[in-house]
Amino acid sequence: MENYEIETKGLPAKISPATTCVAESITQATSKDSHMLILTLEDILKTYPEYEAESTRKYYEFLKLRAENPTFGYKKLAKALGVKDGRTRCWKQWNGKPTPFLAIEKLNAAGLLPLYSDNSKIPAILRLLGAGFTDGGIDKNLNTFHFNSARMENIEAWKKDFLEVFSYGEETLSAIITGRHETSIGLRTTDRSIVRFFAALGCPVGNKTNVSYCLPTWLFGLSKELKLAFLDGFFSCEVAMPQYPIWRQTRNFVNFSLSMSKIEEKESEHIEFLHELCKLSQSVGIKHTSINRVPQKKFLEDGTPRRKDGKTCDSYRILFSNSAENVLRTHHLIKLTYAIEKKQRFDNAVKTYRQRHVLQDFIPQSGAEPDNQRHVLKQLIS
Repeated sequence: MENYEIETKGLPAKISPATTCVAESITQATSKDSHMLILTLEDILKTYPEYEAESTRKYYEFLKLRAENPTFGYKKLAKALGVKDGRTRCWKQWNGKPTPFLAIEKLNAAGLLPLYSDNSKIPAILRLLGAGFTDGGIDKNLNTFHFNSARMENIEAWKKDFLEVFSYGEETLSAIITGRHETSIGLRTTDRSIVRFFAALGCPVGNKTNVSYCLPTWLFGLSKELKLAFLDGFFSCEVAMPQYPIWRQTRNFVNFSLSMSKIEEKESEHIEFLHELCKLSQSVGIKHTSINRVPQKKFLEDGTPRRKDGKTCDSYRILFSNSAENVLRTHHLIKLTYAIEKKQRFDNAVKTYRQRHVLQDFIPQSGAEPDNQRHVLKQLIS
């Protein structure tokens, strides 16, 4: 299988002009900001069709005008607002509310609008968002926000974070069987306020293999701790854990990478996205070496097309540095909250490495006391 390197050094740090990019109106700040504005009411409205968003803006004007002029009837209110009186009649007499307003009400009640970087729920939100770029996301019709995994313990970890942020959304959760061979579980919510919340944050919408998307620019203005929360959710689903085989003689690990598939028509946007992901990882101390493209076969072994739409899909890999320093730093920084078994494998690889090199580096010298030496080994291995 052909595997050729795509050079990333010197590429400009651009954000892809993808349809799911967060609007420029969201505040961008530096990592020094501890009270950074991330999400506003207006950002939620921008996820709706313009006629619905404009109707909601007019509804807010209506509420303010009615509070200031309690004697106005619906016709006078309509004239002042420049809308048809049928609309203000619905708002005033029947308490009709625009759909976006109902979603915003829920998010306000949950303390999520406006959303600042010092909100106590931000770490869980960022983990959920990171997973939304990988084994989760939003369907193309913006009806559900979901997470998929073959292991129930990972589903439960995701659900725990979800309910920490959206306690009102528990009744909207449902599980389905997913995957080509029906081996995975999909946990999803149909609450539109939650779906629009993550869409406004920049979560990809639709089939991520086919659509363009980019990292939200505000991520780069967060603290290291919060960047790690996002990478925790992202790496949980996509990263291949580095290994340290017992026969390994050098101090480097092997197979530390992250792979994502994309149709060839979206290659340039996808490379920009992976470059931005590398930039975010680098900002917390996780180094990469290159990005590779691995062409995929167009047909499966039984002769059926790999994709029903007939498009060619390739795998793009970020190769992270296999140096012990980089791997051990990653092991310390990334918790892999939604990949419990994967975390255990990572723990075992690091343990194997430490045992091997502690034994090599601390061979008792002539005259050394064995008991003291065993004490030192025990501390380093643990």
